[in-house]
Amino acid sequence: MILDLLRLQKHTAPSGYHKSLLIIVFSFGFSIFSANADDSETKNSQPTTQNEKTASTTHLSNRTLNKRIPMSTLLGTALGQSERASVFQWRKSPFSIEVAGSQIVEYNTFESKKLGLKMRVPIDSFHVTFGWGFVKTSKTAASEVIGKTPYRQAGRPSRHEFQLGGEMAIAEGISTWMPAFAPETQMVLYLTGDFSVAFYPKAWSQNGGINKLTSFFKPNLTSAEVAELSKSKLSGMAVNTTRYLTGLGSRLDLMSGNGFYFSSAFNLLIPIFKGENDLGYVLIPSIGAGYAFAP
Repeated sequence: MILDLLRLQKHTAPSGYHKSLLIIVFSFGFSIFSANADDSETKNSQPTTQNEKTASTTHLSNRTLNKRIPMSTLLGTALGQSERASVFQWRKSPFSIEVAGSQIVEYNTFESKKLGLKMRVPIDSFHVTFGWGFVKTSKTAASEVIGKTPYRQAGRPSRHEFQLGGEMAIAEGISTWMPAFAPETQMVLYLTGDFSVAFYPKAWSQNGGINKLTSFFKPNLTSAEVAELSKSKLSGMAVNTTRYLTGLGSRLDLMSGNGFYFSSAFNLLIPIFKGENDLGYVLIPSIGAGYAFAP
């Protein structure tokens, strides 16, 4: 095609024009050859570039694996800092003090309320508790009506209770509240068990000599103690003679980061040591507040 064009221009155009046309043709051919050479060099260089990227990625992965930190180390390391603590290390606290109020639900028409003080000593995920409480038993309109009849109902007069117990943490976590301004709260759920001794000061004073000491080791009240309590018992009451009280239950603590906490608990008294005028199972719901001292 190019030769035909040259023959045509030989007869129709001046000689200077022939030289210009030849220059254009050779330039066009040279550009095509250069483009093919560049494409060939680019294709030859691609495998080398890809191999370099793969080698670089492999080297970076090996360095990352060699510097990887175990999860156990991360859990024991401070990864950041917050304005206020949301978790309190209660397991490391030396002890905590708590005040609680309870409503004792018995199978009678008397009203019994308890106010107590408790010390809790943590041992790993377990608490050993030492407590004291005063139970106030009061009459009601229903108990007064029954008192006017020949019938009597089992009950316990006002008393002191000394308690030894244990609490085992079975679940805990951090919760957030619906109001955004409320701080995060640590929640701890426990299974509880306790052993209590009922103490009646007036009845205990009637035991003479060595009996004052040995009476604490008897699961039921002595006849002298019952006789003394009968003098001041509420109308319509038949005194329950059980001295030892055992209970099982659960409690939930809502703890703040500074050691203050609120608690709610349910305890069920189980009649293991049955005496006269037994009350059976007794439910004791309670609420309390306390402070766990910092480690």
